[in-house]
Amino acid sequence: MQLKENPYVGNQLQHRHLREKRISEKRIYFLVYDDLQAVLVVAISGKKNQQATINHIIDNFKEYKIYLKEASKEI
Repeated sequence: MQLKENPYVGNQLQHRHLREKRISEKRIYFLVYDDLQAVLVVAISGKKNQQATINHIIDNFKEYKIYLKEASKEI
């Protein structure tokens, strides 16, 4: 997948590590964590829900990182 080769593909949103990749009519939202060497896909939405989805992701930045840290311990 393109994310594996270049995690910074797509558009940067309000924060450096928050990215959006448009595929057809959908948008895939993901977070790039350089310090954890990981990419976490957090949402998929259409144009209609775009801003609400972005706001939800931003409101939950801390929880996403905690989740990823815990998940990486299990590997």
